[in-house]
Amino acid sequence: QKPTATMGAVHGCHMKYVGLGAFFAYSTYLVTSESVALPDSLTSIFDSYSPLDFKTALTYWLVYAAALNLLIGLCFKLRIGQSFLMKNRTDGTIPLISYIIFHPFYIPTHLYTYIHTVIGKSHNVPVANEVLSDYWVGGRYGSELSVPLWSVTVDLTCEFQESCINNTVKYVSSPVWDGTPPR
Repeated sequence: QKPTATMGAVHGCHMKYVGLGAFFAYSTYLVTSESVALPDSLTSIFDSYSPLDFKTALTYWLVYAAALNLLIGLCFKLRIGQSFLMKNRTDGTIPLISYIIFHPFYIPTHLYTYIHTVIGKSHNVPVANEVLSDYWVGGRYGSELSVPLWSVTVDLTCEFQESCINNTVKYVSSPVWDGTPPR
């Protein structure tokens, strides 16, 4: 008997980024409040290499991280803006500059997905499910399956680089935000 297809709740993915935006915004408030003092050892190392003081630089970064994640949460909800992450629709790669510019989005996204996958696998949730003979539906870690060559890979992500591009005959990309169907 085949296991039934199992997929985590993806309908509220945008709320992760609204929550992250709120977390970074609140962190900005804490850093800029007069009652919070940053350790001298941390600020003195930074201040010796930068024209900005550490608190100012951290504030700018937190404001950027908050605005970016709130914007991405809004884009998720409105189903727009998938291309601004610069994913190559021909081969599924994401340029390094995208990871640098959007790191406050990518780091928590990749970390959450990894942890979610590890927890899922510990509960026997497969990384992909065979829905028909030789037809699989999977997530970010579907490349972990021992499939020597995929006939076709339909990549529906805009935030993950395709990991099985070298093991597929045909690659098709229709990037969407996680939890939203293609139009």
